[in-house]
Amino acid sequence: MDKEKRLFRVGPLDAMLSPAALGELYGRAVTVRVENGRRFVYPEPGATS
Repeated sequence: MDKEKRLFRVGPLDAMLSPAALGELYGRAVTVRVENGRRFVYPEPGATS
C-alpha cells in the first residue's frame, strides 16, 4: 500500500507479509516471526527503511 498515491498491492500471503513489503508500508525495518502458527511483526530498534 502506498498511502500517498492511494495504491494497494495484492499477492500471496508470504509476499505481502515479508519484511520488505511491511517495511515499505510502515516506513521502517521490521522482523516477521511465526510463533505458534501466528505471524508477528516486530520493528527493528532504531532502524528505518
